[in-house]
Amino acid sequence: MNPFLLRVFISFLVGGCLITVLSLTAERYPRIGGIIIALPSTLVVSFVFIGLTQSELAASEAAAATLANLGPATLCLAGLIRAQPGDSAVVDIVIGLTTGVLLWFIPAIVLIGLGGAGVPVACLIFIGFLIPAWLLLRGGPKKPAPPPGVYSTTHKVVRAMIGGALIASSVWVAKLAGNTVGGVIASFPIVITTTIVFIRTKMPIETIQTIGVRLPDGMALLALFALATVYSYPALGVGWGTLVPIVIVLILAAARSWLIQSAR
Repeated sequence: MNPFLLRVFISFLVGGCLITVLSLTAERYPRIGGIIIALPSTLVVSFVFIGLTQSELAASEAAAATLANLGPATLCLAGLIRAQPGDSAVVDIVIGLTTGVLLWFIPAIVLIGLGGAGVPVACLIFIGFLIPAWLLLRGGPKKPAPPPGVYSTTHKVVRAMIGGALIASSVWVAKLAGNTVGGVIASFPIVITTTIVFIRTKMPIETIQTIGVRLPDGMALLALFALATVYSYPALGVGWGTLVPIVIVLILAAARSWLIQSAR
């Protein structure tokens, strides 16, 4: 099969399943939901695919570029959550998405236009966006998040198919749109955004606000995964170079989640 078509197909399957699992889990545990939905899910698929079809060095360079672009992505997610007035799900989603896309698009296209940044500069760029995002999201909701709903198997399958189709479409468009436009599209946090939108369609705004409090924690772990991949792929190859960063991030995510839950 054509490598690009294979990537689109894998994006559909993996992305759809991840969006369903992550969104349902985040609904059930909203206090740590921001960490859960930001786990390096699709990044693993992307880096492995690049490493296998091109080279470990190409995957390392992609990870460095991803690290810088995670900054605008984090600010986008903060805008998506905080801009919602809490009126109705439809109004909240439209206003939140519009705000989030604007906060992401301009800096993302500037970063891609400037070309690749070195790892230290990429880290500074990410931190420069992480701080205002954290300031936007801190404080949490005024009311506690309600308990999660109960969904049928059909609902879960439909959620997975819609999420998978959105991710596969973004991969396809990013490929066809050319390097600059494609790079901008590829940097959009579609998995986390879609997860938040799905949660908002079924749950009140307090749920995503609770999730948003810990979203900077999750994005920091996502950036750590990208940073570790920059060095692990050239040194360890695709297999161990993927496994080691995943283990590091999962251990830190589990430790952070335990600290949050134990502080209740």
